[in-house]
Amino acid sequence: MSRRVLLVSPNSVTRALFLSLLDPAEHEVQFADSLAGALALVGQDGPDVVILQAEVVRASPDALDRLRGACSGPVGFVLADRGYSDERRGLVDARAFGASSFVCVPPDRSALVEAVTAAAGGRPVRQSSATGIPAFRDPEEPVEVDLEQLARWAERLHAKLESLDAYQILRVQPTATDREIQAAFRQRALECHPDLRHAIPDEETRERLYQIFKRVSWALRKVGDPASRKEYDADSGGRG
Repeated sequence: MSRRVLLVSPNSVTRALFLSLLDPAEHEVQFADSLAGALALVGQDGPDVVILQAEVVRASPDALDRLRGACSGPVGFVLADRGYSDERRGLVDARAFGASSFVCVPPDRSALVEAVTAAAGGRPVRQSSATGIPAFRDPEEPVEVDLEQLARWAERLHAKLESLDAYQILRVQPTATDREIQAAFRQRALECHPDLRHAIPDEETRERLYQIFKRVSWALRKVGDPASRKEYDADSGGRG
């Protein structure tokens, strides 16, 4: 059984980045873009950990209390914010709001996992067996990259982004399961997000990779949950 994580952020790119960094064998991730959306998701089978972007908490200072009251069981909170260069200050503010841990945005994978684990009270994650999800590659692991090949790949894919539908961008069939779509997104995010790469040949390639990642995030919004996917599939054009 994996740890249930609810990520509350109004920023779709931030939501997509966090999803790409959390191992699907260990974390079952849900999203909400507002406090109201988060309150609608928590309940009897609520999350183990809630990651809250700081602007949500600043807009509603009682956000953590309301979420804690809506959950039937114990829940830990992580405050996420891009406003601190010193994480110690961020942790002080996190505790002032009632969160038990803090992570900077954008995080690296190890910092995010450490924050989630701390919020869960240090409880180890129970591993799922036979998930059917491809092995997760740690973005911090050194990888040999042909920079010239990367630049050509980014240029070709960027040029045809608008002609690809959500399934093509994620490289899955329209009959793919929700789990397969989530796994495909994680793999694409690791390929495309410039902050997850050790070396990028130039700023033009970095910008192309970022635009590709935004389109991958768009694809996940369209087909990443059953309701959005049904609406997207009903659209005769099937294009964004």
